[in-house]
Amino acid sequence: MRPVWHAAAGVGLGAAVYKATSDWRLAAVAAGTEVLTDLDHVLEHMLRSDRPFCVRTFFSKRNSLDWPKMMFPLHAYEWAALLAAAAAWSGHRELWAAALGLAVHLLLDEIGNRRFIYPGYFSPWFYFFTYRLSAGFRVERLIREAGGKK
Repeated sequence: MRPVWHAAAGVGLGAAVYKATSDWRLAAVAAGTEVLTDLDHVLEHMLRSDRPFCVRTFFSKRNSLDWPKMMFPLHAYEWAALLAAAAAWSGHRELWAAALGLAVHLLLDEIGNRRFIYPGYFSPWFYFFTYRLSAGFRVERLIREAGGKK
């Protein structure tokens, strides 16, 4: 999903968390996590892209599909589950807010990337880090050709 949409979603999520809790800190953690999850795209671009880092190449639709590997370490349902488990164990509401922000980010990516930006490309398991790890992060194992064919 495009960063501007994540920013809008982060504002909406932060407002909803504030309305539910009256706690600006929790609202900021949820909104910040929703937006900042995409920082791993910058890291991935710097590690994998053969193009110089600039706004135009960074936001190129096919840029990451041309790389031999994709890690995107922050994009993982496992981390949301671990944050929720840590929150339940510790009682820290900030961890709940971070888990919520990450889960919302991933769900929006599922909808935006899988259905609209890259329809038919990604495996249904793409947003699980363990799946990407099991595929060796290799793009040819993580994505399909357009139209859903491998």
